[in-house]
Amino acid sequence: MAVYIISYEIQERGQKYDKFIEVIKSYKWMLLGESAYVVDTDKSPGEITQNLGFHLGLNDFMYVLSVSQPYASRGMAGVNQWLEQHLE
Repeated sequence: MAVYIISYEIQERGQKYDKFIEVIKSYKWMLLGESAYVVDTDKSPGEITQNLGFHLGLNDFMYVLSVSQPYASRGMAGVNQWLEQHLE
């Protein structure tokens, strides 16, 4: 399994956005911020991008970035705990 940050900007929220978030939540996930999740999955960045891309409009943006040890953060305790558990 690998851990990735999914960062996105959706121009129009609605039914497609709801499905986009539903796909993210099909992985082991933790919310990082308003437009970013961290996920733990056996999927590749390309597979994640393809699965989520169906739910993006032409003017929407998304990045799937790998996360590994060591990392640094100044974040919420719950997120830090999640990262420690999933980045073993």
